[in-house]
Amino acid sequence: MSNEFVFAMRVAGHDRFDGVLGEVAETVFRHLGLPATAVTELTARLNALVSAHAPGESELDVQFTAHAGSCELVVTAGSREIWREKIRTS
Repeated sequence: MSNEFVFAMRVAGHDRFDGVLGEVAETVFRHLGLPATAVTELTARLNALVSAHAPGESELDVQFTAHAGSCELVVTAGSREIWREKIRTS
């Protein structure tokens, strides 16, 4: 089974960010095999970042790109990249 994948989503409307985005992020992080503490920390950081940088009704684009041993997470709000992180998975 390959651990490589790309998952991208667009979320619109600030009230949906925490619920939908948090659930998706937790699912992806668990799928990557991250420990529960890392899943909780990364999801909290993502939610805090979105709350701080995404205006009320803006759209967010979120992309998870997983390769053997790592996953890159990129979040953009409009045309502005607000987070990019390479997460080690092994």
